[in-house]
Amino acid sequence: MLIQAYHQNENGTYVRTTIMESDDLRQVGNAEPLEGGRGGEVGVIVREDAAEDVQQRFVDTGLAQEGGTECRYRENPNGTEPCILLVQDGQVLNAFGVEGAPTASPSRCVMGRGRTTRSSA
Repeated sequence: MLIQAYHQNENGTYVRTTIMESDDLRQVGNAEPLEGGRGGEVGVIVREDAAEDVQQRFVDTGLAQEGGTECRYRENPNGTEPCILLVQDGQVLNAFGVEGAPTASPSRCVMGRGRTTRSSA
C-alpha cells in the first residue's frame, strides 16, 4: 500500500508523488464519519524516524496548505487541488482532501478529512 499525493508539479502537470509507504506507518485508526454525513477521516501515526520526511513531502506537494485541500480527483483529475491517494498495485483505491494543514506534530496527522470518493473495485 502506498500513500501518494496527486498534485501539480512546477510545470503545471499533474503527477503522483509517494508520501509514505505502509512501512512508514506506526498506527492507522478506523475511518470516522464527519458531521453532516459528507465523507470521513482517518487518523494515522507515522513512525518517528519517518515523520520529518513525510511532513516535508506534505509541504512539498501542496497538501499542507492553509485551509486544507478539496479533492476532486474522481470528478475532475485535471482540475483538482492536491489529493491524498491510497494506491495498491498501481490502482487508486481512494482519494481524499486534507482539512487544515497536517503540521501540528510531525508524527501525527489526520488524513482524508473531507469528502471521500471510493472506487467501485
